[in-house]
Amino acid sequence: MAEISEKRGLLIVSLPKNEIKLAKAAKDAGAEILEVHVNMLHPAAGTRFRSLNQERGALEAILATGLPVGIVIGEEETISRRELQEIKQLGFCYISASINMLRPYHFEVGLPVIPALYPAFPSEMLPYLRTLPGEWLVADILPLEAHGKEMRAEDLVRLSMVGQMTDRRLVIPTQRKLQPDDLTYLFQLPYANAIRLSTVVTGNGSEGIFRATSDFREKLDAIL
Repeated sequence: MAEISEKRGLLIVSLPKNEIKLAKAAKDAGAEILEVHVNMLHPAAGTRFRSLNQERGALEAILATGLPVGIVIGEEETISRRELQEIKQLGFCYISASINMLRPYHFEVGLPVIPALYPAFPSEMLPYLRTLPGEWLVADILPLEAHGKEMRAEDLVRLSMVGQMTDRRLVIPTQRKLQPDDLTYLFQLPYANAIRLSTVVTGNGSEGIFRATSDFREKLDAIL
């Protein structure tokens, strides 16, 4: 099983579909971790991800690329206790889901569990994330109407607040239409540890994924 690197500035690519050609494009362009999905609708990509069993063939092919692969395990429909062990045996490096969709038994998997915030998550609850095991947090903090727009200075303040109040390593998702130069500002924040590219930046095709991943890879290498 591949593990999450301890290095700062990890480049994660969230695949809009569980397709090997998209995974290969991300890998060839310098991605360090791939992220796949099951049991959910991805509105931005227009993809309905099916159950673990139904997606298994595609997931095994993506795992065979040799890159570490994390898996978003669903929403209201999620993986069962039995499927947890299958996920571990398949060789995923972490599981993730919105914190309001994670079940307590998900933390029994023996893999890192990375909760994702949601825009309405109460800020006064942030310090109590220490209740849950783990070091990582996906900073999904922007409302839907902010998606796809330029980064704002307020975003940096909010991310800094989340990092300081939770003391967790932040995965920063590209909810905004981020440009590679924005990484200079984001990685001045001490808790910023990874950037996760998604359809807002990459689009849904292999060419867009390769181009965006290459551009962000080049910038990360230059600043870190």
